[in-house]
Amino acid sequence: LSGLETWKGILPYLKPYRRELGRVFLCNLLCALIDVLFPLFQRYAIDTFIVGGQTGGLTVFGVSYAALVILQALLVIRFTRACMRVEMNFGRDLRRAQFVHLQELSLSFYNVTPVGYLLARTMNDTGRIATLIGWNVSDLLWAVLYMAGSYIAMLFLNWKLAVLVLLVVPVIVLLTGYFQNRILKWNRRVRKLNS
Repeated sequence: LSGLETWKGILPYLKPYRRELGRVFLCNLLCALIDVLFPLFQRYAIDTFIVGGQTGGLTVFGVSYAALVILQALLVIRFTRACMRVEMNFGRDLRRAQFVHLQELSLSFYNVTPVGYLLARTMNDTGRIATLIGWNVSDLLWAVLYMAGSYIAMLFLNWKLAVLVLLVVPVIVLLTGYFQNRILKWNRRVRKLNS
């Protein structure tokens, strides 16, 4: 199966968790926005209260900053619970479907396929897919939203510096691709040894 066909096969198992995944997306969006706001708040505090030597508005600033910290903590708790539910329940559904499928296979299949290989593929691969859906996709979503928000904020603050930072991105993409291919190769060897 190609990568796209594999994901098409996984999508029906995600349907029961659309609502939870929507909550994860919303929490990630709000957390990324708050993460972008923190440095701007700190910049304002340094420019106004430390460098400027003013104390007017310090209480409002402190309450606003504390409210953002509390809101982010609540969002992270909600996000974590939703991700754990998706990972555990989605992984359980995949394993159940795998075991049902294994029961339908002919006996000749078991004569030529090692049991260790089947167990490793059924347990480890479904666990990895569940972790990927539950945590990695949401982490990737947060990272993309955070980077986009940070870059927009940098463009407003100093567009020349933002362009310089953007010039580093192609190098990072090339290095990431290089190391990802090496990690994939070693990951496959470890899975083979494990089975």
